[in-house]
Amino acid sequence: MTRWRLHVVLALSCAVVNAALMTGEGPARYVVSAVLAVALLAAAPAPWIGPVVAAAAQLAATAMGVPVENPGPLLAIIAVAYLSGRGAATTLGLSGVGVLILVSAAVDGFAVGTTLFSAVFIGGVWCFGWIVRRRAESAERAGAEAARLAAEDPAVVAHQVVTAERERLAAETIGLIREAVLDMQATAREASPDLDPARLAAVQARGSEVVADLRRLLGLLRSDPAPEPPSQPAHTPSWPGPRDWVPTAAALALLLLDRLYTDEPALLPWVVAGGFALVPLLQRRLPFVAALAVGGLPLLALLLGVPFIAGFSLLVVVATVGWHVGATLDRFLGPGLGVLLAARLWVVATSEPENIPIEIAVVVLPVVAGLAWHDRDRAFRRAREQAGELLGVRETAIAEAVTAERLRIARELHDVSSHAVGVMVLQAGAAAAQRSADPDRARAALGALDTAASQAVAELDALARTLSSGRDVGPWVGSAEDLAAALTGLVDRMRGAGLAIELELQSLPADERVAAAVYRTVQEALTNAARHAPGATVRVEVSRRGGVVEVEVVDSGGGADTSGGSGFGLDGLAERVRALGGDFGAGPRPEGGFAVRARIPDITSTRVSEVPS
Repeated sequence: MTRWRLHVVLALSCAVVNAALMTGEGPARYVVSAVLAVALLAAAPAPWIGPVVAAAAQLAATAMGVPVENPGPLLAIIAVAYLSGRGAATTLGLSGVGVLILVSAAVDGFAVGTTLFSAVFIGGVWCFGWIVRRRAESAERAGAEAARLAAEDPAVVAHQVVTAERERLAAETIGLIREAVLDMQATAREASPDLDPARLAAVQARGSEVVADLRRLLGLLRSDPAPEPPSQPAHTPSWPGPRDWVPTAAALALLLLDRLYTDEPALLPWVVAGGFALVPLLQRRLPFVAALAVGGLPLLALLLGVPFIAGFSLLVVVATVGWHVGATLDRFLGPGLGVLLAARLWVVATSEPENIPIEIAVVVLPVVAGLAWHDRDRAFRRAREQAGELLGVRETAIAEAVTAERLRIARELHDVSSHAVGVMVLQAGAAAAQRSADPDRARAALGALDTAASQAVAELDALARTLSSGRDVGPWVGSAEDLAAALTGLVDRMRGAGLAIELELQSLPADERVAAAVYRTVQEALTNAARHAPGATVRVEVSRRGGVVEVEVVDSGGGADTSGGSGFGLDGLAERVRALGGDFGAGPRPEGGFAVRARIPDITSTRVSEVPS
């Protein structure tokens, strides 16, 4: 059923009720019923107009001689005030309801008690509608957010985050390493003519600083994001909070106002009323006790024949309890509120039967408003939960993508920087050692340092361009011939660093990814050998058997450890090899020395190039 149809049904229902309660009022019965129906229908397109038209119905009823006590218009007035709060803008809604309250007071001669009752009752109904509207708006916003998140592709969002991460790393991390390498290269060039020992020492010291910075940067790249602290369950304090004290304080304060308009000299009724005002303090934490008070105190007053003070304080407490029952579906307070209504109806039916509709409205209306709020709150929570789940999926995708990208960049940065810096430090040390005994050999070492620096800068620039463009970091060797030339050049440079290397190349892979993994494995193994076993004999063998490329780099050990690495090279190699479906192992040999071995499936086994050893 559409909202407009609901308004039509409500308008007809209120008109029928009004006509039934105004039996015997002549033409006013039909005129007022029709105007009230118009007020409810007007509340659909323009909610602020409804209260104004309802006020006009009250004026028409008074002009046509309908007694003020007639409860006929009550249901329509309640509905109009609620719909105004539910649909109108706050300022316009308050203006319309203000007109309705003013007219309600005017038709009763502006009696202070009646005016206050109208303001509290009609204004409270409007507030119920306004609160429900705010919750409905929150539910709509939450639903729109959930729909937006559902329409997003987590992979696209993750790609955007990864792109930003790449740009940041290209601008910061790679730039720092590049600057350090260029600084070492420039210092080495300055030292070349006279082999200045201070400058040679400066190159070595700068290399140690770069290794330390590289270790820190790679550690940050390879570390997982700090986990969010686990959410703690909501804590319900043992003492009442502000939302419990506010209605209680209001109810107690209004007892003083009730004392002005209630001619009751006995103390016991006021004690009972004061106890009833304390119910909001109990309803959330001690609902069973609150239910006993809500239903038991009116019954006790009825059984003892003590008047039960039905004034403004009662309105506040009943409104608070009724709202709580509807909003939380409290299984204790609901029956207690039913007992209260039954007791009040019993008293009113024997003394002021014309007020029965008001008594019913005072109890039922907050419950209905609370139920409406509960429905919107449930929609709001569902949307929030859905949005939370979608955010979790997106954050997981982003975290996985960023982690994978940072690991990949860390591997590339390590492979380029750690090798180059290690070679440069070794060559600077060799130049310092040979500067007096063999100056030509010392300058040759500085030449090798310069070549390693230029190659490192070129690779860092290529890596930075790749990251800034958003492309994947791809291998830079593309065929078996490229791999053979790259490995040969690598071995020649490392021989200049003091290693005795035997190179044996058999059937090399043609796939670029496998070729890159082979090159990086040999590069890292030789760099580690130069660092940790200077002067060792190293055997490098690359072969292909049964569709599997096998890499083995074994050193004889010996020498003294000359420099520390980043500590992430072998881990990065293992990740790189296993990502291609291969196996990786590294460790000391029983007979001495160190061995690095990798077995990688040859992805394009149909392309085979035989390279002589």
